[in-house]
Amino acid sequence: MKIKSVYLETNDIAGTVAFYGGRLGLPIVDLMAKSVTFQVGWSQLHFRVNTQTQPFYHLAFLIPSNQMQEAFAWLSKRTGVLPFTDGRKIAHFENWNAHAFYFLDNHGTILEFIARHELNNVSYKSFNSSSILSINEVGVPVDSVSEAGEFLLANYAIPYFAEGPRMPDFVVMGESEGLLIVPRAGRGWWPTMRPAEKHPIRIQLEHHGKPIELRFHEEIQVKRPLAVAW
Repeated sequence: MKIKSVYLETNDIAGTVAFYGGRLGLPIVDLMAKSVTFQVGWSQLHFRVNTQTQPFYHLAFLIPSNQMQEAFAWLSKRTGVLPFTDGRKIAHFENWNAHAFYFLDNHGTILEFIARHELNNVSYKSFNSSSILSINEVGVPVDSVSEAGEFLLANYAIPYFAEGPRMPDFVVMGESEGLLIVPRAGRGWWPTMRPAEKHPIRIQLEHHGKPIELRFHEEIQVKRPLAVAW
C-alpha cells in the first residue's frame, strides 16, 4: 500500500510554506493564496487554509533504510529534534525493524523520519530533501478504533499491520510502504503525549493497484471515486 496524497488543513499558510518548502526543502508543486502542495517523493502533501481552527496531525516520512544517521544530522541543522525516551532522540522499534526520530512543524504537527530496514531502498547519495521517499504514515484519530479497523478491512481489504500493535485504543493498518496509524481521539501521540485530535484529513492510496480515497472528519468516512471534491 502506498500513500499517494494527503490533504490537511493549516491556519498559517505562510508558515507552512516557510517550514515545508524552506526548512525541509520540499518542492512546491502548486501555491495559491489559500492552498499549497508539496512533492514528497512519490507522495504529495496538500494544505488548505482554515483559520477557524488550530489543526495538528501526525505524519511520518520514509527515508532510505541505511541513512538514519545522515538524515538525523541533516534535519538537526534545520529544526529541533524531539527527545524520545531516556534522553535518546533516535527510537529503535524492534518489532517493526525500524529506526525513527521526531520533530514538530509550524502547527505543532508531530512529524517523523522513519527508516524501515526490511525495505529495499538503500541509497548512497548524500542525504537531502530529495532523499525523502514518501509519506509513510498518516495519523487518523477516531472515536472507535475497532470499528474503523474493521471497516477498512472489510470494505477495502486494508489489513491490520502484521507487526502490530492491535489494541482497543490504538491500531495500525496497512503495509510497510504505507500505514494508517489509528488511535482513539484523546490518546497521547509519541513522543510528546499530546492528545490526538480529530481534524479533517483526506488520503489517497494505491492498494493492490487500485485507488482508494479516505476521508476522516468527525467520524470515519470512506468514499470513491478520487474525484470527490474537498
